[in-house]
Amino acid sequence: MEGSDGRSHSHAADDVAATAEQQQAGSEKEVTVSMRAMEKEALELTAESGLSTAQVEQRRAEFGYNEVIVAQKNIYLDLLMRYLQPTPIIMFITIILAAAIQPSEWLSFALLLIEINLLVFSAWRSEISTNASMAEIADGVAPEIDVKRDDQWQRVKVRELVPGDIFLVKGGVVVPADAMLRGNEYSEPCKIDESSLTGEALAVTRGVGDHILSGAVVKQGELEAQVTSIGANTLFGKSMALLGEEREEGRLQRLTKRLQMVILFCGMVVCAVLFIILIFAPPQNLNFGDAVRLCFVVLVAGAPVTLPVVIATILAVGARELAREKAVVTRLSAIEELAGMDVLCSDKTGTLTLNQLELDEPYIAKGFSLEELYEAAVLSSKREGAEAIDTAIFGSCPNDILLAVKDCFVVQRFIPFNPSDKKAEATVYRKSDPTQALFGVCKGSPDVINKLCHASDPARMQEVNEIIVGYASRGLRNLGVARRDSSDGSWYMLGLLALFDPPRHDTKEVIEAANNLFVDVKMITGDQQAIAIETCARLGLGTSIMGPEIWHGKSNVDELATMVENVNGFAGVYPEHKYAVVEQLQRNNHVVGMTGDGVNDAPALKKAQVGIAVAGATEAAKGAADIILSEPGLSTIIVAIKRSRKTFLRLNFYVTYRIWASAYNYAFFFLLFVALRIRYPSWLIVLVSLFKDIVILATSLDKVPIAPSPQAWNMVHPTVVALLMGAISTINSVIFAYVALPQYGNWWHNFDIASLTQEQVNSTLFLNTLITFSLTVLSTRTKGFFLDFKRRPSVYLLVPAFVVPFLLTFMAVYLDSIQLGAGPAVVGCGWAAAGITWAYSIIWLFIVEAVKLMAYYLIEFESNLRLKREMSRKRAQREITIEMLKEDGLKHVVQRLNTDAETTHGREPGVISEHMMSELKELRKTAEDYEFLKAQLTKFVTGALSNEEFAAALMAGPPRAASLRHSSRAASTVQALAAQSSL
Repeated sequence: MEGSDGRSHSHAADDVAATAEQQQAGSEKEVTVSMRAMEKEALELTAESGLSTAQVEQRRAEFGYNEVIVAQKNIYLDLLMRYLQPTPIIMFITIILAAAIQPSEWLSFALLLIEINLLVFSAWRSEISTNASMAEIADGVAPEIDVKRDDQWQRVKVRELVPGDIFLVKGGVVVPADAMLRGNEYSEPCKIDESSLTGEALAVTRGVGDHILSGAVVKQGELEAQVTSIGANTLFGKSMALLGEEREEGRLQRLTKRLQMVILFCGMVVCAVLFIILIFAPPQNLNFGDAVRLCFVVLVAGAPVTLPVVIATILAVGARELAREKAVVTRLSAIEELAGMDVLCSDKTGTLTLNQLELDEPYIAKGFSLEELYEAAVLSSKREGAEAIDTAIFGSCPNDILLAVKDCFVVQRFIPFNPSDKKAEATVYRKSDPTQALFGVCKGSPDVINKLCHASDPARMQEVNEIIVGYASRGLRNLGVARRDSSDGSWYMLGLLALFDPPRHDTKEVIEAANNLFVDVKMITGDQQAIAIETCARLGLGTSIMGPEIWHGKSNVDELATMVENVNGFAGVYPEHKYAVVEQLQRNNHVVGMTGDGVNDAPALKKAQVGIAVAGATEAAKGAADIILSEPGLSTIIVAIKRSRKTFLRLNFYVTYRIWASAYNYAFFFLLFVALRIRYPSWLIVLVSLFKDIVILATSLDKVPIAPSPQAWNMVHPTVVALLMGAISTINSVIFAYVALPQYGNWWHNFDIASLTQEQVNSTLFLNTLITFSLTVLSTRTKGFFLDFKRRPSVYLLVPAFVVPFLLTFMAVYLDSIQLGAGPAVVGCGWAAAGITWAYSIIWLFIVEAVKLMAYYLIEFESNLRLKREMSRKRAQREITIEMLKEDGLKHVVQRLNTDAETTHGREPGVISEHMMSELKELRKTAEDYEFLKAQLTKFVTGALSNEEFAAALMAGPPRAASLRHSSRAASTVQALAAQSSL
């Protein structure tokens, strides 16, 4: 019966539990259904003018913010788990042994307990502080979206969206919430990338009435959308709510973990050998318990327990420093990679230039007026969320034309610019036309518009092309404008708008600063080659610019590895070309930075070791980037490079000190117990280790210089330096112990001091090791002389480095006899012995410093020699490449001469080819005056000069200059103009 009753009670309990689960599930389902019903109702109540401020507040009270509260790890559970890591476990074992084997040696027990709690709590608080800093930094670059509220478009944080909000969807936007697309029957659909949600690699087409998902990326098109679900009610939000926040572990964190394990392993080997000797070798013959306890104390004293704390703190400090300089880090390990960046691939527009286009004198086609040209340009532009070109058009167009366009025309259908078609198009009708006859207007790439309008008229196409080349040779961007009448459906070119994007006032100085930091800046732009060359010439960036021909043909692809090293940039590139350049540079063992702002830049930003989203970048670009700039231009990047290099040096110097400290600790105490065969209080070892860790924690706030060249982790260099310094420091303390001990050197009588007892020598050994640990940090923190005022340490490091040994000197002097358990006693040594110990330790500090300087000199000499050889090789290769580019430019010109000769001038192409090649080669050798050559070539390619006139002009030119710089610019101009005019 009892068994039956027990089973009955068990089944009853199961039934109650199942019922409770069903009720909970049903409750959750009801809440979800209720939320969806409320959102649907909110959607239906939204007016065409968007939500009002009152409606927004009401709906936020109902639905909350558009955010997902992801499951985060419990901070107190995280604190507990930190006690279960390898180093704390070893420390706990030591504590247990200290308490169990020698209960009376309570001080070692207490000191170890204080040390382990200090380090665990420091690491725990450091991570909490780092996460808080990163969250604060991320909030500073919170994504925003264009939202229509109170019948006005305004910029609103994505977090503040509510159901029913109308927002603008366009290329580069990350969809901020589940929504439904809006528009009319003429609205063009959008291309949307949902691969992060559905796994579908190809972009899908979504039109009016279709639903789009939060987290998708708009690749092309422009429509309005209305929010249907926000936060955790979106598909993306439901997935995120099930995931905990997982921060990516960088290469630096992985390296430091390996370093920590290597040091622990070496310490275990040393302590294992020490244990065997302490047990079996006379005269120690310690019992098993004492030997185990002592070995564990030595192991803990040299263990890199502060490594994770200091690394995390240094990176957090670096992230905050970069944030103050308007460079927001989204991944902490990017700081290390930014410090090692040696190539920066920069976009031209908005980064090197102002991205504030100005209209120059336009070209107006015959039969049309300036008003018609401006009207079509305005109609094919959009003021809401206007791009740079549209902004320039609206800003430069006369107000009367803008008002006439607004009052007289209706845009029925608008197709925004996209990289594939390279044009924006609108279908329009006049308000005054009772038939509402439709006509089309478009603006876009001049080559595309020229071909669209003159495909059946090669002569006219060539005439317009020559005008385009003329603008391009002046470094002006062209914008073709055309109109399609409703009568015959043909496109007519209205003219060309000349746009100029002036360089930033500080770009030239910034590029020079980058070169001084050994960072090679390369321009990668989609603009025409001639425009790129002209911009580079103004900036002093170098004019070896490759055009789109590099991407065509297998031979050119094979030469890409050499080209990316030696040219100054690439023009006419597409997104896949940017990715290819970054990939090839990485194959050439470069650490590459890439700037970008558009959705098409995202793959290259993701590929680069340091993806940099510039000011005004799309959310897609920001999502792919490691660093987000909040100020335009390259100057912020240069400041970020300097800051990151300082952070890297801070890390490098700390690692050097950490390796030195462990090597010195294990080597000295091993020799102290084995070679000198003395007994030393274990609690003094723990006390020195505790105060050493306090000094180490201060290194994360130290001041360091800016590294002059890119930095990369090479553990061989800091390890070699640290081991050499550790060897000298070990010799220092071993010699001191030998001369101080009464049974060996007993040198005290040389200073008119009575011989010290073993107990007093323990105090001087404690003081010697403490001074060595505290002051050596001043040496390892710099590659130069540690007393150099320019490299002075921060107060945060200087105070503990001097205050700790100074205060503990009083203990070493005045300490009464202390004997804990069966361990050796410690007695104060007096001021005279303490002073001699200080003087001795400082003299050896200078000896250690001399060894460090010699080691770094040899390392830097070898590195500088290798760097000089590499620079010489690159310089020679670049000269060869420039010669190749010159030769290619000449061939293009001669090819044009050959093509035109027979048909245009009735001359044999072979004669002209030989003659002109000779003349142009002579020009190349003697560096003809740049401006003259540029003018003559421009006349030639535009048809103003015949072949014979061109040759005669070159022969009758001004006296030839001898400037290699002019020669390079001239050759680049030959190449650019010839490429523009090739048939």
